[in-house]
Amino acid sequence: MTSFVYFAASLIAIAVSQDPLPGVEQVVPEPAMRIAPRAPHATVLKKVDASFYQKAKAEIAEMMESGKSKKECRDAAKEMKKQVEESVKAQQKVLDKMERGKQCTTRGQKAVNNAIASLGGAKDKVKAAEKALQKASKKKINFGDFSYDQLTEGKCGSFFNQQIWKTAKTAVTQATNTLNRAKINQKAAEKALENAKIEAAKLVRKCKCNTKKLLEKTRTDMNNKARAENTKAWRKAAHLQCVLDGKQNMNNCPVGTLPEVKPVKLEKSVEKACYQEWRSTGNYGVINAAGQKVKFTLYSLPEMKGWVKNDPNWKRRYIKVCKDEGMVPIGCNKVWSTYDCRGKQGANNCMGMPQGFNCNIFGGVRRATNFKGNLIGYWTNGEVYSGSYFYTTNGNPSTSQMYHPLCGKYGTTQSWPKD
Repeated sequence: MTSFVYFAASLIAIAVSQDPLPGVEQVVPEPAMRIAPRAPHATVLKKVDASFYQKAKAEIAEMMESGKSKKECRDAAKEMKKQVEESVKAQQKVLDKMERGKQCTTRGQKAVNNAIASLGGAKDKVKAAEKALQKASKKKINFGDFSYDQLTEGKCGSFFNQQIWKTAKTAVTQATNTLNRAKINQKAAEKALENAKIEAAKLVRKCKCNTKKLLEKTRTDMNNKARAENTKAWRKAAHLQCVLDGKQNMNNCPVGTLPEVKPVKLEKSVEKACYQEWRSTGNYGVINAAGQKVKFTLYSLPEMKGWVKNDPNWKRRYIKVCKDEGMVPIGCNKVWSTYDCRGKQGANNCMGMPQGFNCNIFGGVRRATNFKGNLIGYWTNGEVYSGSYFYTTNGNPSTSQMYHPLCGKYGTTQSWPKD
């Protein structure tokens, strides 16, 4: 086999290793851990390796002996590097064309639109019922003519026992009942719209998280699939060029950074869409509303800024942030009765952490879950303690810092909660 055939074979191997991944447009199912894995950093290759250098010298010598010029040898080395660069560039284009989260903005919007329409209809019915009640209340009643001896002062039965009055009264009662039902239906429609918006936000976030994970998984798979062959070709080309340049000091002959597919730029809402998740292990368990010790899952939600330690509005916001995701805030357990969050707030408003987490739960949470970033939750029982509702991994919260709200979800005695 001639040297150029050898080079060509290497280049073919590189090209094959860089075939587009099948099904890259498919959405991958969400794993148990919702935080998307970090893609590996670019591969920085070592400087010239002595064994590779000697092989390159031998190959150059063989090529020169077969009649190839120095320029032809150099062109072959450049072509090898170019093939690596072009194959990576092709894969980068595939990744760059993938969805980046804009397709997620309409998730759940149909249900929201339907809820808006339903609320509009409910409001129209309230207005119609109000008008009907006003009309029934304002209707004039003609009791007819009476003679003097048919009337007695202080006795109105002559009027209110007449059918014309009873008919008018029935009409007003029915209109009043219709209005009350319409108002109840309007409140239900308002709640349905609120729930539809919450559900839509969850669907959008989940879609964006899946999008981020698919992009990172695709990039990782692309690089992993091609890395071995590309590294071999890139390193070989660098060694051949060093030999051709006549460099004897290998420290002056860097191999350089292997080209790899780079992450695509994501907008902030997509970048932060995924949250960290941890399932209870071993004997760790929490007490649910039925008084059972059950398995549970903890979640570290996307960062928020502006926490005010003693502001009841921020307590309500913490509750809402968790509840919007079908979760509850977390705090101390009943081992310390004074600080029992479940006992004070109710199991559906606070999950008391296991005894092993201690009452200052954040050390225990960090050790058990390995959650990253600044975490925040109730300090004790969900009421102000030592001037603050909340505590963080760095002590009292600061309005200028970003914190991940900690929330929990109850499972059963046998299994963890479903997503």
